[in-house]
Amino acid sequence: MSLEDSLKKRVAKCRREYDIIYKQNKSEAKGEPVDPLRAMTPAEIGERYKDLADTVKGFLKDLDEAEKEIVAGTSQAATPPASVEDQ
Repeated sequence: MSLEDSLKKRVAKCRREYDIIYKQNKSEAKGEPVDPLRAMTPAEIGERYKDLADTVKGFLKDLDEAEKEIVAGTSQAATPPASVEDQ
């Protein structure tokens, strides 16, 4: 199969998937308006921001610890064991 045939086949598949999704969305939303998102209070925004900030800080802390372990592991591997030095 040539590259052009492969591309045409993939485009056709994507179009079929898009048509299916479009028809489903159209039939589900027929005559029914979509509800807007409810407004959030500043307190709710603050709580979610704190949760997000804590998550990011924890992720960065985990990355730092992993980096320290990697650096410590490479520095230990760089020094030969004592038995090799004696020989």
